[in-house]
Amino acid sequence: MVLTYLDLEEETNSLRQDYVREFNTVISAKQTLRFFQIDVREDSIIRTEISVNNPLVE
Repeated sequence: MVLTYLDLEEETNSLRQDYVREFNTVISAKQTLRFFQIDVREDSIIRTEISVNNPLVE
């Protein structure tokens, strides 16, 4: 289970890196950074919601 989680994290980060390269060709680096700041914040909110609804493993 932990390895699956880490694989998903790696895939997510890889995808974000690909998008950073794509975005930088279309918008400024500052706008790209702002977009990903919002993306990471949204991801954090979603993860918080999930963790609230799922108990810790005992």
